[in-house]
Amino acid sequence: MSTKKILEKDVGLAFPRSVKEKGTHSRRKNPILVKKYKDEHPMCEVPDCYTRGWKGPHHIIFRSQGGKDEKKNLIRVCSRHHECAHGVHAAVWREVFEGVKADG
Repeated sequence: MSTKKILEKDVGLAFPRSVKEKGTHSRRKNPILVKKYKDEHPMCEVPDCYTRGWKGPHHIIFRSQGGKDEKKNLIRVCSRHHECAHGVHAAVWREVFEGVKADG
């Protein structure tokens, strides 16, 4: 039995719907928007990077921080730039991504 279920059943704690088991996503990207964005932006959008985009579009403002599934909040990045977006310099990369969107 999962920790969440034990806490709910035995301890009586109630969890909001947004709390999920570890390893599951509480929100999914809009599949229609993702496909359309991938079709329109097949390459990494970081300037001077000519690598194919990695998976789906990346959220500039993370969904966990209130970012929405809107075109202005999405950018297509390669795997290298995706790692940068989640690394120690994530705030700097967010500024880079916002600059790309403003220019483009």
